[in-house]
Amino acid sequence: MTETKKQLFLWYGENALEIHEQLSGWVAAFEKKYSAINISSFDLQQSRSKDKLLAEVKNALQVDSLFGSNKLIVFRNFLASSSKVDADLKELLLSAFEKIDDNFFVIFVQTDSPDARSVLVKKIKALEKKGKAEVKEFAVPKYQALNKWIAERAQKSGTSFAPEAISLLPAL
Repeated sequence: MTETKKQLFLWYGENALEIHEQLSGWVAAFEKKYSAINISSFDLQQSRSKDKLLAEVKNALQVDSLFGSNKLIVFRNFLASSSKVDADLKELLLSAFEKIDDNFFVIFVQTDSPDARSVLVKKIKALEKKGKAEVKEFAVPKYQALNKWIAERAQKSGTSFAPEAISLLPAL
């Protein structure tokens, strides 16, 4: 039995630093393996006309490209309860979920909780149950886990703090 390769991702949560690091790692790896020219990023909070955004997303979701068929598409802030995703854009995204092939990677990034009532979120979660998508929450560590997280982050960056200092940092 072959394992289904995940092509659709939803990364959300208050830990914007780790979301950013995860996304940056993926973008860098994609650029190295394929090309930066086939990376598209859309943020619903940026000022674009509805028609322009729809056209740009439609273009990004096209399978055929002069520059190869491997694509990485990032959608930011499309899944919050306050997001105003146009019906045409919703339909385009939903149909794209069904057609995503091995050459496409689609990542939704949300720094708050996605709206569980959204048809897009429901579809992503249904695809996760089938093993075709991944939903991952990036939570901010709390209490002792936060102290451990701070110590690990410091060590990663080549520094360290005394345990007393680490316990004071969250209070700042």
